[in-house]
Amino acid sequence: MTARSAAERLWARMGPLPDEGCWIWPGYKNSAGYGKIGVYGRNAEGAYLRTSTYVHRVSYEDKVGPIPEGLVIDHICRVRACVNPAHLEAVTQAENLLRAESSLPVLNAAKSQCPAGHEYTPENTYVGPNDTRFCRTCNREQKAARRALPPEQRAQPRGGRPRNGKWSLVADACTECSTTMVRHQAGGLCANCYARARRKAKSASA
Repeated sequence: MTARSAAERLWARMGPLPDEGCWIWPGYKNSAGYGKIGVYGRNAEGAYLRTSTYVHRVSYEDKVGPIPEGLVIDHICRVRACVNPAHLEAVTQAENLLRAESSLPVLNAAKSQCPAGHEYTPENTYVGPNDTRFCRTCNREQKAARRALPPEQRAQPRGGRPRNGKWSLVADACTECSTTMVRHQAGGLCANCYARARRKAKSASA
């Protein structure tokens, strides 16, 4: 199975091409408007395979070159059925989403305020590892509000549910070392005593 066989069928189906503008794929298009073409061949073991691929990827690989690992093909013309290699560019998925006119990342990037109305200034904005923006003012206010709660309410995980089956919802003293706990481990032990008890039990069973 090779991209060349798909490319030969692609250009044969396209017919005469205009000197400029989009080259619209006349064949099958999926529900999103992207053209697809069947690919047939045999794998390394000789078994016959039949699948399909996007025509804009076939066009790019045939006329430009291999698509670099980790990149996707973006339509510069914004016409999804176009196979003109001059209208195609290899970009990251993040860049591809930002270029989309109505995608969620584009809409979020255009916002200048957080949901609470605080400005997304450089000083007030924390950018996470996945490029998500967080409001520092909201974060400070949430922490201050949580610190102002009584201990028994601070012990409640967000959402009012245990994070796992080992936490209870009671702030109490550890039955082993009497340390006051915000989150209560199973058996009335604090996190440290619970970990020591597990290590002791594991070594005893070894």
